Amino acid sequence: MDFQKHIDKLKYSKLLFDLKSNLDFNTLALQVFNFQSSQCHIYKQYLELLGINKNKVTHYSQIPCLPISFFKTHSVTCLPIHSNQQYFKSSGTTSQQHSKHFVFYLEYYKLLAKTCFELHYQALSNFCILALTPSLHEQQHSSLVTMLDYFIKQSDHPLSNFYLNDFQKLMYVIEQLKERNMPTLIFGLSYAMLDLSEQNISLPYPQFKVIETGGMKGTRPEVSKQELHNILKNKFQTNQIHSEYGMAELFSQVYSKNDGVFKSPPWMKILMRDLNDPFSYQHHKSSGGINIIDLANLDS
Repeated sequence: MDFQKHIDKLKYSKLLFDLKSNLDFNTLALQVFNFQSSQCHIYKQYLELLGINKNKVTHYSQIPCLPISFFKTHSVTCLPIHSNQQYFKSSGTTSQQHSKHFVFYLEYYKLLAKTCFELHYQALSNFCILALTPSLHEQQHSSLVTMLDYFIKQSDHPLSNFYLNDFQKLMYVIEQLKERNMPTLIFGLSYAMLDLSEQNISLPYPQFKVIETGGMKGTRPEVSKQELHNILKNKFQTNQIHSEYGMAELFSQVYSKNDGVFKSPPWMKILMRDLNDPFSYQHHKSSGGINIIDLANLDS
């Protein structure tokens, strides 16, 4: 594929979905690196300041990762930005500076999200989707909400919807789904899941799967992921709590079905690094910082 010309996102997504080995990943990663190092202005400057010789980069682990804070201070893009350009914005308090990730092909993002989900679960059309997040009308620049809005439409179930602001209706819907033994996914922000758990309802497993998406953001006292899952397991009387993790700055998502162990799609690599040296990888340590190579982030 010629990355220097207009890139057909359907053709590119097929390359991602067909990745089978580390060798394939490395080949594509180097192609994307060469494209972005010439077309993304801020990344090109970053490489020049680091003194990186592109011709000596022969493996994806040698590709310098851009500090994520640059999404807050610069336009990280390989394409021209229009006045009404779509973008995803990071969550946070109003006083914080938010990241912006420009989106040029929204259908490409939706296809990626659907494929990431279906790598771990069945087809979206097999489920009813209940979302405990704001709606797309309320948060049009949220990558998570955009994804869930698409999932709800793909599920094509009459009860699939956003229910964050109507717990009374949600409780009625849950009872209806339990009676019908309908496979159901409840996606929700952490604080909303805790709010729901206080309604003293049981969720039959495996018909109902609870997928928390993080996000306390000052709404409740912070608890660890393990504490959160233990509370939800006890309250919902279920033996598994699933998790989804994504970021406004990433086009791909990772999922955990149990015990907080996340699995990434084949086109994403997560590399452990030293906390104080972003260019020093720690292959045998259990904790540290992470560098993420998400080949879905083609335009940024």
